[in-house]
Amino acid sequence: MTNTILTSASSAIQLWNVLPGYQTLQIEGVGPGGNATGYQSSTTGGAGGGGGSYAKRINQLLTGSSIYYRLPAAGSGLDTWFGDLNLLPQSNALGTTPWGVYQIGGVGGYADPFGTSTAWLFTEVVATSTHITYQTQNNGFPTGGLPLNFRLYAHLGTGTGANARRIEAFLGGQTSGCAWAFDLTGGTSSPNSTAVLSGSATNAQAAITTDAWATGASGNGWYLLTGSCTLAAGDTGWQFNFSTDNGTGTAALAATFLGSTSANVYICGAQVNFGTITKPYVVNNNATPMFAMLAKAGTNAVTATAGVGQTGSLGDTIAQGGNGAVQSSGAGGGGGGAGGPSGAGGNASTTTGGTADNAVVAGGTVGNVGNSGTEFDGTHGCGSGAGGLAAATAGTGKAGGSYGGGGGGASKTTAASAGGAGGASLIVLTPKSLLLPHVRLKQYLRR
Repeated sequence: MTNTILTSASSAIQLWNVLPGYQTLQIEGVGPGGNATGYQSSTTGGAGGGGGSYAKRINQLLTGSSIYYRLPAAGSGLDTWFGDLNLLPQSNALGTTPWGVYQIGGVGGYADPFGTSTAWLFTEVVATSTHITYQTQNNGFPTGGLPLNFRLYAHLGTGTGANARRIEAFLGGQTSGCAWAFDLTGGTSSPNSTAVLSGSATNAQAAITTDAWATGASGNGWYLLTGSCTLAAGDTGWQFNFSTDNGTGTAALAATFLGSTSANVYICGAQVNFGTITKPYVVNNNATPMFAMLAKAGTNAVTATAGVGQTGSLGDTIAQGGNGAVQSSGAGGGGGGAGGPSGAGGNASTTTGGTADNAVVAGGTVGNVGNSGTEFDGTHGCGSGAGGLAAATAGTGKAGGSYGGGGGGASKTTAASAGGAGGASLIVLTPKSLLLPHVRLKQYLRR
């Protein structure tokens, strides 16, 4: 068994079928490098692009037979990620931003099924109207045509009437999707007969069950609510919300629920993922979606501003890409080097691209493309940035090294000269079985 290296770039989210032995693995990624700018004036060359960052997740357990990932093209400015964990930012802060609240009052700090106190009590604050809390996401990645699934823990409230016994959940595109009514009293559920709104979301599924934390009315009173649907092809964002429900199962978001001002329900553990398989709850305390591994893209250079290597990658080990260089005296600026297993990528100068941090690959010199990295398998690795072009040298800026190197800026000599492209993105998957011999050797040496 060998490691698997993903290099087929696409603007779409891709699906990887989990290979035998890969249920527990190490994930490494390199974000794409940024593009350089071209000729700007008779005296001004192009600026270099930023290098992509590096991230590694040491020990990741995969759930299900297929995993979504994104491997964007060079210069796209899109981040590389593998395995979504929770697409709901700040998923345990249901009554506060980024969650919107309408006609419902939320109070946090109640006991949850996990044995802590992150549950929220939501109470209707008016007798009639829509009572809802929601989160709308445009995360910059395509969603149309992909399945989304959600999970949510719910507990009977203390109020009276049907609204205290049922809640409605909605998942899907911001103008289309699926809605489900969950009956917390009987422990049963099904998608509404009119669950698919506007006929654009399909494959609606839902269940109300128990798990290791939620044992239903016979135990701790918590139920696990789950559902999934496939978004319409044109959806570019999605929304997840839930509300108290008057028991009619109306699918329309603008339905009027007959509230009692005392009807309430306890909620916690909100999560949304790609796919149809419900994954274990992973709380997200961050302002961005969570992934098993996230390697940020180096930014593209713009006019007189060089691209930069980005921070904010997710993993057990992360390293920032290097910064590109701003042009000087007509010369094109070099591109930043990609971050790598050894640390941050090197910064570029106006004549030399930044190094890739695998402690081996030097940055490309003036007029040359960046060098490719080799540390993962002798061919694939973290690339260096490309060198800029000298003022007296006509021509297009050179491409950044594969993988993740920033592109080099063009010279000022020729108006048609374009900036160099950044290096491509990369994902390396190593099953745990390949890592164990090294662990055993270290244990042996400690004796």
